[in-house]
Amino acid sequence: MTSRRDFLLKMSLLGLAAGGPGQLISPAQAAAAKPAGALRLAHLTDIHINDNAVARKGFAHCLKAAREAGATAILNTGDSFSKLDGSTLAQVQPMWRAWTEVTRDCPLPIHSCLGNHDLWTPPQSDAANHAGHPGLGQGGRTEAMRVLGMPSAWHAVRVGGWKFLMCDSISGEKRYAFGAEQLAWIERELAGLGEGEHAALCCHVPIQSPGAWMWMVNRSAPEKWTFPYGDLQRDLREVTDLLRRFPRAKAVLSGHIHYVDSVDYLGVRHLNSGAVSGNWWKGDGVLDRDFPPAFAIVDFHPDGRVERQMVTYTL
Repeated sequence: MTSRRDFLLKMSLLGLAAGGPGQLISPAQAAAAKPAGALRLAHLTDIHINDNAVARKGFAHCLKAAREAGATAILNTGDSFSKLDGSTLAQVQPMWRAWTEVTRDCPLPIHSCLGNHDLWTPPQSDAANHAGHPGLGQGGRTEAMRVLGMPSAWHAVRVGGWKFLMCDSISGEKRYAFGAEQLAWIERELAGLGEGEHAALCCHVPIQSPGAWMWMVNRSAPEKWTFPYGDLQRDLREVTDLLRRFPRAKAVLSGHIHYVDSVDYLGVRHLNSGAVSGNWWKGDGVLDRDFPPAFAIVDFHPDGRVERQMVTYTL
């Protein structure tokens, strides 16, 4: 017999898992449910493009599905490339080329953040052969930023009545964090919101995410559980304090762990939107039994409400 405590626990977990595979909708269903007056954007994350035909075709289908779902622009929260860290120039050039070729005919503007795998660092054993390459500038960010069309590692874009702060989760002194300089920039941007304007932060590594904890739970024994340093930002307390001071900051969009979750915390919606690549384009693409390749359609309302639907697409 199920106790009331067990029942409430199960219901709580179901709530945290909102957006699971049973709730994926098609681009056509998303388009039919578009609310009047809302700004509709697609949230893509963890694309992990490489020169493999599966990844190229899947990413192209995802971009097409985003258009069919009614998005007017794309927010990309990082790990756009398969794995630039620890790779040679001969290995990373096909990834940069694949991104350029697949996105060339996409009519939607793509606003991007950097993920941990987007920073190019050659293998130590071959570092001498890459010394001085311009793509290694800015801590390995330069070439990725050029390919992604980013004006800087962190920057703000205005779309409709919303300001989106495209942040760099890997700029702090510790892995992963914004760092003091970027936090000061975020504060200035939020303080400068215009009348009636709302804001959302876009970053690769989550600020709040039950998925980060579940990733750890699924991979280690209970006696080894600890803070998921590699899957949540270490400065989450500072970021939370900052968001609390600016009530028109309404959402944080993130990726990194390839899980889907949603957390409402102190009036801010934290949306982790899975991965376009699912299980890094492997096999059937489903990660940990629950998370197939998908992307989010997010409706940003003039009154500050934020609504998300998870959308599937054909590989």
